[in-house]
Amino acid sequence: MSKGLGRGFLVRLKNFFMWITKRTGRSVQEGFAAFRSIPCFILFIAFAAGIAAGEGISIGIFPAAVFCLCGIAGLCLVRYVSLGYWPVVMAVFLGLGVFHVQVFRELPAAHIDRLFFRIASQEVALIGEVFGDVKQHDSTPCWTTFFLSVRQVEDAFEKRWPAQGDIHVKIFRFVFVEPGMVLRVKGRLHRPYDFGSGRFSFRRYLHQRKVDLALSVKKDGAVDVVAGAEDNPDFFIRLRRSGKRIVQRYLSGIDLAVVNATLFGDWADIPKPFYGLFQRTGTAHVIAISGLHMSILIVLFFSILSLIPFNRAARYLAVVLLIGLYVPLTGSRASVLRAGIMAVVYLFSFILERTRSSVNILGLAGLLILLANPLDLFSVGFQLSFLAVFALIVLAPQFEDLFKPFFPPVLDSLRTAAAMSW
Repeated sequence: MSKGLGRGFLVRLKNFFMWITKRTGRSVQEGFAAFRSIPCFILFIAFAAGIAAGEGISIGIFPAAVFCLCGIAGLCLVRYVSLGYWPVVMAVFLGLGVFHVQVFRELPAAHIDRLFFRIASQEVALIGEVFGDVKQHDSTPCWTTFFLSVRQVEDAFEKRWPAQGDIHVKIFRFVFVEPGMVLRVKGRLHRPYDFGSGRFSFRRYLHQRKVDLALSVKKDGAVDVVAGAEDNPDFFIRLRRSGKRIVQRYLSGIDLAVVNATLFGDWADIPKPFYGLFQRTGTAHVIAISGLHMSILIVLFFSILSLIPFNRAARYLAVVLLIGLYVPLTGSRASVLRAGIMAVVYLFSFILERTRSSVNILGLAGLLILLANPLDLFSVGFQLSFLAVFALIVLAPQFEDLFKPFFPPVLDSLRTAAAMSW
């Protein structure tokens, strides 16, 4: 009797779980069917979630790989409840995000961060190439800051050995420095000071750029030019210098500074009070290179190419090449990369005559940027850039319909602008 009751209970329990599985499977399957229309964006979300999880825990490369493989093997069982392969693919990208950020954090043996404990207590000379933004303050107190890609380390006994990695350099006097120069700077190497106020942390900001060391150079510290920027063989550095020289022939002062910021992403010459005016009026984005500038450039490129007897595909390919040349000239910031990748994918969709999904293109741009540097995910610029574009794609049409009754048809462009600036 007890065996019969037990068997009946197990049968009912089995039927209950089968019913739950069936209902859950159907609803989840419908959800995944909707996801299939924007696969790149969903995979971008899964990959970003993996990076966030991997950055929050330090588990090393091997455990991360094991975690990724175990996740794939475990979630393969979902196939038996007819959910398809989407959960498995999302789990793979989640695991790949964890694995990618762990690999990205691994440092080579000759990295400057690994050599830090050997040279931390002495003044050292570092030889490397200047890159990124150069900030200079020529009034009291004077200082110059920039990023240096280290090539060699020289200790107090003038012994040199090869090194690699990036550091932040601050010289406590005004020194003319430009990207592409190779310098020998002598100072004290230390962990970055946390000058953050409120929620901003300068140390965390540098870490997101994979910079965990800083070099402080005294007023009388040695700063020697090993090679000038004009001798740098990098094609984009030479092209950027040539472009800035052409602009410098026709403009000067604040006009030159604004054009350099708008065209080349070089903010070094913009005075702080002047930039403060842009911030207070909410127009700083006008001189920050983003999708607005990219769209203007694309229209300009198409206008010039329309004078040449090219067919449509050749014209689109030429614009793609011009975008590929322009993005490195601006320093390849997240906003510029996002706009450039979206423009290139959009143009290729015209060439291949495929349907276009703006959300999908945004997801593909995010995937490519995070593949290059997963720590960009924690950058405020990256987050604001992607959230703003996502809001424009998804919410702007809704607000445009909301404003439609208040604008006559002749003011369609004004209605669209109002919706996008809501």
